Amino acid sequence: MTLRQKDLFPNLTSDEKTALKDLKTNTNIIIKPADKGGSLVAMNTADYTTECTKQLSNTLYYKKLESDPTATYNNTIKRVLQEGMDQQELDIKTGHSLLQPHPTPGRFYILPKIH
Repeated sequence: MTLRQKDLFPNLTSDEKTALKDLKTNTNIIIKPADKGGSLVAMNTADYTTECTKQLSNTLYYKKLESDPTATYNNTIKRVLQEGMDQQELDIKTGHSLLQPHPTPGRFYILPKIH
């Protein structure tokens, strides 16, 4: 049995839909999952940006790179995987599944803490 669009009923009122749309388009707040508990946190965008800048300024954990090392790292990973497959330390199917054809750098974001 397949459901057709007309068989589905919305679970939000039109006011709730409007409120969600307003929240999504409001650039003054950012909504993120909390670090624990499955809650959502709405933060002032300026506060979020300040906290991100504060964390990124901590040179114990972060340093600014002159260029994106993703391609270099991917090439190293390819070489190591190929060596493992050539020496039969890694089966071909597993080796190919570990290859990333289009690698992208990670994204920085923070999960707000709830106290």
